Amino acid sequence: MRHHLGDLAFLPLVALAALRVTRLYPRLPLDGVVTRLGTVSVLPRPLRDPHRIQKVVNHWLPWLPPRGLRTCLRRSLILVDLWSRCGLPVDLHLGMQPGDTGLTGHAWVGTPGSCGETARGCIPVVTMSTGT
Repeated sequence: MRHHLGDLAFLPLVALAALRVTRLYPRLPLDGVVTRLGTVSVLPRPLRDPHRIQKVVNHWLPWLPPRGLRTCLRRSLILVDLWSRCGLPVDLHLGMQPGDTGLTGHAWVGTPGSCGETARGCIPVVTMSTGT
């Protein structure tokens, strides 16, 4: 995956979001984490680019904390923080995905009214909103 040099400007934001998730997740229930991550200050306008932020998160995710979470939940919580900082209302969706060995859990993010993972066969079960 090729990255534009300008994407490096987002790396400190992504790392700080991962650290915030690491600090909050074991201390609060999941809905409390989502609420807390949604009540943040908005980034300066040049940094409010959810698509570039998502690209940077996806690239660096294997090295980001917190450990012990499924990759999809870790990615989703980091994006809840960062998209909220872009001034977006964010929904964290938890659902089930049928597979060869039965159902597996899956987490993903979207904006209100979207449920982008349904095309992959995910069945939404719970949605938590930031209320931003």
